Amino acid sequence: MTFGAKSLLLAASLAGSLPLQAQPAPAAKAAAPIDLSGYWVSLITEDWRIRMLTAPKGDYYSIPLNAEGRKVGDTWDFAKDIAAGKQCMSYGAPGIMRVPERLHITWENDNVLKLETDAGKQTRLFSFSAVRPAGQISAAPSMQGISLAQWQSPQLTRSYTSKISAQDPNTPGFPGIGSARTQTPDTRKLGGTLKVVTTNLRPG
Repeated sequence: MTFGAKSLLLAASLAGSLPLQAQPAPAAKAAAPIDLSGYWVSLITEDWRIRMLTAPKGDYYSIPLNAEGRKVGDTWDFAKDIAAGKQCMSYGAPGIMRVPERLHITWENDNVLKLETDAGKQTRLFSFSAVRPAGQISAAPSMQGISLAQWQSPQLTRSYTSKISAQDPNTPGFPGIGSARTQTPDTRKLGGTLKVVTTNLRPG
């Protein structure tokens, strides 16, 4: 009986010392350090010629090709691409952000960001869930693929490694002089970046 009482007391003590369960992470929309939603227009400030104009057949400007490479390039036939359903290959996820266009970015739900392009009429979804939705696991490769996204805030890292002064009242996101290292910065004011890894793309 004494042993049982001691065991019960020990169990109660251990239960009282267990750490509290971590709170669930906020949804991606609520945690966004920057607001990407809205309408965007691309400004072509580099490589203007090859981004604004469709090169005619035989124009290989800026592409280092030898004689064999040019020979292969000269066999390209746009009519054959259309017949094979390949006329939109340049609108795939790896290249779509390089063309002159307008974008519309919205939240499909709290954890999926949607990007729609006028060039090629493409729609790309950025999922912030670490697990693929069930419908995407066996999905066939596509122009936009499957994109898993993650918010990153490099400014937050810099602030805690003293590469920017937390004592500076002009440091964005910090609550004030002297208390910056003891209070949680406002990551929305610190800014950040969106990391995206895209897989399941069609070849080409």
